[in-house]
Amino acid sequence: TNIDPLPYDVQPQDAPAIGDNRPPDDGDPLHERLLEVHGQLIERAARLIGDLGGRCPGEITDDPANESASDYIKELTGCMKSMEAARVSEKEPFLKSGRTVDGFFKKITDRLDQTKRIVAKIKTLYERKKADEERRARLEAENKARADAERARQEAEAADRAAMDAQQDTERALDTAIEAEKKAEQAEKDVVQIARDASAKAADLSRTRSAKGAVSSLRTFWDYKGFDLAAIDLEPLRYHLPAGAIEKAVRSFVKAGGRELDGVEIFENTESVTR
Repeated sequence: TNIDPLPYDVQPQDAPAIGDNRPPDDGDPLHERLLEVHGQLIERAARLIGDLGGRCPGEITDDPANESASDYIKELTGCMKSMEAARVSEKEPFLKSGRTVDGFFKKITDRLDQTKRIVAKIKTLYERKKADEERRARLEAENKARADAERARQEAEAADRAAMDAQQDTERALDTAIEAEKKAEQAEKDVVQIARDASAKAADLSRTRSAKGAVSSLRTFWDYKGFDLAAIDLEPLRYHLPAGAIEKAVRSFVKAGGRELDGVEIFENTESVTR
């Protein structure tokens, strides 16, 4: 079994000799400092990685070889712990600086967000009121249009009767009836349009545009509040759960003692552990 050596850029670097053809380093001072400060640890890691073929053959056939491999794993683990401790130590100042930067701007963005939420809440109340008023106005217009249409229909029927009763004024009565029919048809069309307007979406009923071009309206969406974790039906949520969350739940189920689960093969496994 072979493993690639450490990449060139994380190996301790000696001063280039005359005639060296390696490209110049990128000059990153942090990179160079890490190589300098942790050179011995890096050399230790490189040596352990390079010892793989000699210290652990492809197959272990006896106890001495297995014991030697255990010692090798212990050394690798110790080096990994030292490397992790060095990484944590080196990164902490940057994390602290990052937290300082985040905290500095968060104090400002939090206030901005609070202000935005207050304004949005006030706007929502107004736009809901505006939408309700517009909806009532359109319903009133719809009712009026229906009444006008009914009145026009009755007038048309009366005109039809007058046309049949008044023989001497037949032509004029027919013209009147035709005109009344047109008015009735238009009234019916008006009813349809006004009814369509009355059922408009909240966004259409509340939309406003500021002098600076900002468009504001109510957004309609389905929401939920509170749920009983013990009673919630998880089956409809199956295809909305990320695979990582399901895998985490399966591992928790197995760790808690679960041994049977549809769709999952649960088995007893083993692996070598060296302390």
